[in-house]
Amino acid sequence: MAKIADAKVVTTDVFEMGGIPWKSLNLETSAPSSPPTTLLIFTPTVPAAYTVIVFYHGFFIPPSYYTQLLAHIASHGFIVVAPQLVYTFYFSLFLVTILHVF
Repeated sequence: MAKIADAKVVTTDVFEMGGIPWKSLNLETSAPSSPPTTLLIFTPTVPAAYTVIVFYHGFFIPPSYYTQLLAHIASHGFIVVAPQLVYTFYFSLFLVTILHVF
């Protein structure tokens, strides 16, 4: 089994991909009191303790548009969790309705 010491952890340039191998997961979650949510997760595959970052996507832009950025962050030794925020869709419908009325 590979250890984190075997991976190139330290890079001098943050604009280069890190040396830690990673994988991505799509996880469907649901709770009885809330709507279903899709989580896009990027995680290093080398066993170690990592910091978790919660990434909130931009307005009208799903997390899948940030795949390269999230993979880049994970390659530097972070676990990145990007939830698909449901309210964005409903809020955008609200804005379109309001703007159309005025």
